[in-house]
Amino acid sequence: MARTKIESIDKLKEIAENKVADCFISLAGGAMRSSKDITYDPETNLFQVFNLIDESEQLLSEDGLSTRSNIAEAIENGAFYKY
Repeated sequence: MARTKIESIDKLKEIAENKVADCFISLAGGAMRSSKDITYDPETNLFQVFNLIDESEQLLSEDGLSTRSNIAEAIENGAFYKY
């Protein structure tokens, strides 16, 4: 399965704008992953994040990607991808 590295929050906004982006955080050097479905709403400037591991949902601002999730850190570390 092809994957694309997401290298910025702006790129995440672009690929998830008004549609579901099937994404994951690469863990343990790629041996594991944390899968997420993410949608971005430009009108509210919010991300809806569905965490597949526990079926939890989060509604996050751009700041929330850093403070209430590990998505921003994964992007900064080159470990965030879109399937």
